[in-house]
Amino acid sequence: MLELFKETKVAFFISGVSGGVALALNGVFFDRPLLQAALGALVWIFFSAAVFGIVAYIKNNKVNRLLHDCDVVNFLAINERFSKIKRPGKAVKAMVQLNLSTAYLNIGNDAAAVQVLYGVDLGRFPKGATGASFELVYHSNYFIYFLNAGDLTKAAYAIEQMQSILQNRKLPGAFKKFAPDLCRHQQHLLNMANGNYEGAELAFSLVYEKSEHKINRVAAKYALGKVYLHQGRIADAERAFEYAVEHGGSSVHRARAVEQLEALGKHVVCPPPETPHVQIFSTVERAVMILYCGLVVFAADGFLEMSFLL
Repeated sequence: MLELFKETKVAFFISGVSGGVALALNGVFFDRPLLQAALGALVWIFFSAAVFGIVAYIKNNKVNRLLHDCDVVNFLAINERFSKIKRPGKAVKAMVQLNLSTAYLNIGNDAAAVQVLYGVDLGRFPKGATGASFELVYHSNYFIYFLNAGDLTKAAYAIEQMQSILQNRKLPGAFKKFAPDLCRHQQHLLNMANGNYEGAELAFSLVYEKSEHKINRVAAKYALGKVYLHQGRIADAERAFEYAVEHGGSSVHRARAVEQLEALGKHVVCPPPETPHVQIFSTVERAVMILYCGLVVFAADGFLEMSFLL
């Protein structure tokens, strides 16, 4: 995670290297055993990595919340910036690729999404819990792509792959909680594409009522609009699509809801969604990190001066 943000990468380099070198040299000049000096330096470097790794993890969650809040434009822009990281680690590269494909699908650029997915190497996914969760997202995104493309056979195969991953004991607990519901919801979308709407209204009503994320509620309302159209409940369908327009932000659900309303003969005034530039690190947070690194360098310099004087 450190490499995702220049702030955490630079802060780790300053803190870890300056502190580690100072501790090592200080130990040498104090005639301590070389192993003890090296161990002290390594402990400090790992401590710095842990501290700024946690900071980067928290900030990455802030990036993910952009998608959850239907701010797909900023979510995409930030992940496009992440994709320019030189020589990223295996896990970071896979995560960014999956985020990019998710962003493109949610903004309505399916061609760009599948191009990213074609470039994903399943064999290079990290092992364990992370790899299992990545693989689940990979097949989920392929399901959406194939569903939108009208290739229902491949969409069904993607659901089968997801259901198989659910049996993986290494799948993180958080994914085990929502992934079964995700598979069921996608199965209902596939059924609807095949003309079978049985159970769909209840399923998407529950998503709307229980989901923590706005983008899921908007997607559920859009799907309910399609269900209501099938049932001939035009007024209910209009209200569902209007909800998606009002709350859909820069997501594709908003644009598609507008198309549905216009097809129903409703004139929709739909100004572009506001997408203010997002600062991942506030000015205060940057100042705190600079101050922290400054104090580490000051302390390291003090250690070195003391070593040379003694």
